[in-house]
Amino acid sequence: MIEVRIPKEVREYQEKWLLGMTKRQLTCCLLALVVNVPLYFFLQQHLGDELAGWAIVITSAPFILVGFYKYNGMNVEKLALCILDFMTTEQNRKYMTNNVYAWIKSEYEKEGEKNANNKGMAMAYKKRKVAKK
Repeated sequence: MIEVRIPKEVREYQEKWLLGMTKRQLTCCLLALVVNVPLYFFLQQHLGDELAGWAIVITSAPFILVGFYKYNGMNVEKLALCILDFMTTEQNRKYMTNNVYAWIKSEYEKEGEKNANNKGMAMAYKKRKVAKK
């Protein structure tokens, strides 16, 4: 079957709707506006301009994070699920070492056994040869 290679950018393409933003980004920005504009006017009367501005920055950050942030192609909710899954599941990691000294020693012993077997066979062959004469 013939395969056509598609560049990675084409697969990740998202249609831009308004002001160069995708549907997700536009929705999150509109939600941030809907929540933060009334909150600003309410907090401005009670806390003043400066603290109200800081409160707006803090309350709009989650909306902007959800709309714009991607990590390894995952949106924030998928990333949060992966992190939660990693933290809640049991991580069984088996610690194993490679004892090089023991491996070399066992290989040396195997070679010694082979050499001993070869010498024993040679001796038996010589004995048989002498016995035949």
